[in-house]
Amino acid sequence: MLSTVLQKRQGLLSSDEFRGLQTFYTRRLKRRNVDTREGLMIKAERCWAQAAALQSQQQDADVRRTVVKRCGSKLAKAQKYASLALADTSSQSFSDDDIKLYTLLLQADYAVLKQRWELVTEKLSAVRVGLLNPENSNPVFTEFVASKVDPLLKLALVQVGAPRGIDLDTFSKEKCGLKVDKDQNLTEITFLSYTAPVRFGELRTALSQAQKLTQALNDNTSAQDFENCLASWSHCVDLCGELKEDVDASMEDESLDIISSYAQFQLLVNRIRRDSVEISKLSDNKIVFRMLKMVMQNCQSLSELPGVHSQDDLVQAISTLTAYFESKMLIAYVDGFYPRDYIKQLAYTRSAYSKLSNFSNNDDIDAYNLPVNSSDIDKFKGEVKKLLAAKYGVAKLYEYTLKLNKVYTTQASNVDVYNLVNPIADLDVKKLDFVPLKPMFFDLAYSFTQE
Repeated sequence: MLSTVLQKRQGLLSSDEFRGLQTFYTRRLKRRNVDTREGLMIKAERCWAQAAALQSQQQDADVRRTVVKRCGSKLAKAQKYASLALADTSSQSFSDDDIKLYTLLLQADYAVLKQRWELVTEKLSAVRVGLLNPENSNPVFTEFVASKVDPLLKLALVQVGAPRGIDLDTFSKEKCGLKVDKDQNLTEITFLSYTAPVRFGELRTALSQAQKLTQALNDNTSAQDFENCLASWSHCVDLCGELKEDVDASMEDESLDIISSYAQFQLLVNRIRRDSVEISKLSDNKIVFRMLKMVMQNCQSLSELPGVHSQDDLVQAISTLTAYFESKMLIAYVDGFYPRDYIKQLAYTRSAYSKLSNFSNNDDIDAYNLPVNSSDIDKFKGEVKKLLAAKYGVAKLYEYTLKLNKVYTTQASNVDVYNLVNPIADLDVKKLDFVPLKPMFFDLAYSFTQE
């Protein structure tokens, strides 16, 4: 599959890493029929890895001409294998669309090598539209576009003299002859008490896409949809950083900072929402505890965002959210790691209930569309209260049982611990004296006398 191929490319930078990828595909060819569609695609990717390894090496001007020629030969060979794979119908491990998109990527790399920037914009626009097609909906494609395609497309646009801050989504669709639905409604972003205009078309499109994906989320949303949403907000954050570096110092204002904080807030909130949905499906308290630790880190990051500390209501809402997840974490911890330590379970459950009880008014949390609302907190507080009563009963019974066991164990192991038998008279004397006795004692002693 194309997603697997592109995922293997992620993070590769040095010539040694590209050679490692080449070796990986060489080994795979030994276990595959090289004439099938899959085998031909492996051959094509191996040729691409060889070209990438050559390009990543440092060369002087004279050597570079030879390297460019060799790289061009490898990329042309890769395109040949891709064409043969498209003609082969013996296997469907790679779809026709996968191979066509892969071929466009090879053609874009070849155009970059030859510095034909107009052709680069054409090929990469087609790749971008194909990979970000909603029918594909693959986080690998989204990440590849953000990390590989978009930077190269921006470079090509600079080389052809395109205006700065151009919307890549709109440009690529128009380049492919597609009808573009330009969202003119998103002209500004409001975050807390701050408002910022959205001046860049690329950022406007990215924010619109992220907002649409967020609105589609619910408790039944798959992990895949959550990943797409998070990737979109992460892209918005990265885009704000890139635009801040690109804009002139004279044009710089706080608008990009406000939008960046807004995107970071949405990223963290939806990350917490995703983890909450995943936690609700788990039964292993040890795993739940570890995931809740990550949720707590995201809550901490929320409270540290610029502008948050000046909003008292939001600070209170985040504190309530933190207390909610911290209480869950305490209960998951003691249930997961100390299931039979009933005294410790009571202590941790009491601490969890105490944290929730510190927030009597939870209305602030409903105003910011956080992953937890006031009804969730009230419901959980009631559950913890019942759990606390149950833990208290079990702990008291356990404590009473321990005391009984301690008494029985002590008497059995040390008969002298209690004064159960005391001499009724001092027997260490030189003469015998009368000892007052009850008849019962005499009857008992008489049984042990000799006849």
